Amino acid sequence: RLGYDGPKGMYDIGLPSGRTLFRLIAERLKKLGALTRKGDGAIPFYVMTSPLNHEQTTSYFRQHDDFGLDVTFFPQGTLPAMTDDGKLILETPASLAVAPD
Repeated sequence: RLGYDGPKGMYDIGLPSGRTLFRLIAERLKKLGALTRKGDGAIPFYVMTSPLNHEQTTSYFRQHDDFGLDVTFFPQGTLPAMTDDGKLILETPASLAVAPD
């Protein structure tokens, strides 16, 4: 949909700074945590990944030290893929194709 094969949070939205969506969200969460001053000011960052982008996403966050936040990753589920008329789609002759739910 975006013409980008990677995780959508890593998409370059064209800012002069080159910040990704993940970085922008992380910066806003850090600022909000600092403004609230509740406890340690930490606001958790939950990131849903798919089987196709989990490793790339978690690696990106590790490279950026989780942006200094408490980050939790959780998987998006998958369901068998179907055609518009309800027929199951095969990935190989012996296995079903799956798509995010």
